[in-house]
Amino acid sequence: MSCTSGRIVAVQDGRAQFKAIMSHGDGEPSEHLFATMAEAEAFVRRNTPRPPERDTTYDHQG
Repeated sequence: MSCTSGRIVAVQDGRAQFKAIMSHGDGEPSEHLFATMAEAEAFVRRNTPRPPERDTTYDHQG
């Protein structure tokens, strides 16, 4: 996990349809092209930290 966050955008490129834009700690973003949304999502998941667990203390039927 070398990236702090990532986002996916659709592109009109002859080679790819989706682009993952990754933010790094040093402030320099990187771009990675993918043919499918699933490939781009998997890349973002592999290279960014998991979100913190959600507190479910007060989740119940009212």
